[in-house]
Amino acid sequence: MKFYKESTRLIFSAAIGLVAVLTYILLLEINGFEINESNLFILFMLPGLLIKLFLFFAALSLTITSFVVLFSKHKSKRLILYISSGLIIVLQTGITELRKIQSSNLYELTEDKSLDSTEVIKLYKKAKKKEDIRAISNIAIHQNLPSSFQERLSESEHIEVRRNIAWKTNSKQLLIKLSTDLEFEVRMAVASNKIKPLEIVYNMQNDPNEYVKNTAFAMYQARR
Repeated sequence: MKFYKESTRLIFSAAIGLVAVLTYILLLEINGFEINESNLFILFMLPGLLIKLFLFFAALSLTITSFVVLFSKHKSKRLILYISSGLIIVLQTGITELRKIQSSNLYELTEDKSLDSTEVIKLYKKAKKKEDIRAISNIAIHQNLPSSFQERLSESEHIEVRRNIAWKTNSKQLLIKLSTDLEFEVRMAVASNKIKPLEIVYNMQNDPNEYVKNTAFAMYQARR
C-alpha cells in the first residue's frame, strides 16, 4: 500500500478506526451485553465512547503511517501536521480513558473488606494523590478505617465524601455533626441513616429544608 499518498493514509486510518468500533460492538454482543433499566445510562454514554474509540485508533494509525512515510524520505510539511495532530488526539483520548480505568481499579480495591487499617490508609493516600473522590468516598466508610481518619474526612470539602459518611457511619458524634452540615444533601443522608440514634432524627424534623424535614419525620414515625 502506497502510504506516501495523503488520501491513502486518511482512508486507511478511517478504516482502522471503523474496524475498532465494530470490533468493540461485536465483543459486547458476544459477551451478551444488554441495555436494561439498571444500566440505561450506557445508552447515552455509548455514542461518545465509540467516537473516542474511532478517533483514538484512526489518529494512532495516521500517526504511525505518517512516521513511516517521513522516515522513507517523503518529506512534507503536512506530514508533521498529521503526526502532531495524531499524537495530540491519541494522548487526549488515551490518557482520559487510562485514568478512568485506573480510577475504576482503585475503587474496586476499596471494596475489599478484608483490608487491614494500614492497607486502607495506603489506599486513601493513593486516592488522595490521584484526587479520586469516588474512591475516597468509599474508603471513608470502610470498616477498618481508623475513626480518626473518618472524623477528618467528615470535614472534607467534597460533598460526596461527607454524604457517604452521613449515610453509612454508625458514629453518633459524626451524625450529630453532619446533621447540621451546610449542604442539605448531607443532612438528607443523615436523616436516611438507618442506624442513627432516634434523638438525632427527632431534632432533624425542624430542618429548614423541606425534603430533609419530611425524611426525618417519616424516619422518626417508622422507628419510634
